[in-house]
Amino acid sequence: MRKLTFAAAALLLGVAAGCGDREGGEGGTGDGTDTLSRAPAAMPEAQQSPQAPADAGDFAFGQRQEFLASIRQRLATMDQEIEQLTAQAKSTGGSVSDRALANIRAARQAVNRNLGRVDNATAANWQKIRNAVTDAVDALADAAERAQPK
Repeated sequence: MRKLTFAAAALLLGVAAGCGDREGGEGGTGDGTDTLSRAPAAMPEAQQSPQAPADAGDFAFGQRQEFLASIRQRLATMDQEIEQLTAQAKSTGGSVSDRALANIRAARQAVNRNLGRVDNATAANWQKIRNAVTDAVDALADAAERAQPK
């Protein structure tokens, strides 16, 4: 399920990278080359870092909304996973512990707190905020993965 999350995030990044206004100079180089072909999503999956949600470090300050869209897409998939884990915990004999679910909820709240900081980000603190959001999402993914029945 985690690979699917990474693939979806990478696809979203690729789409976002190709959606710039090419006449104004954004989203393209002006040399006729396709921006999407140079995006991280265009690389074979084996070459992409398994830890990067969609190379969150590639989002510049001016791409905050694209970054948020990428993270929200990843969170939508993760929220479905969390719902499944919660249902497993509620079922009789479920193998997901209450402690694991509490860790997931705490990690999800941390993600929400960090996402709230993106709208107030400045160019000076953007990298710090972007990294905090990415780290929080990674921690949530790790908590959900640890909770999976083995």
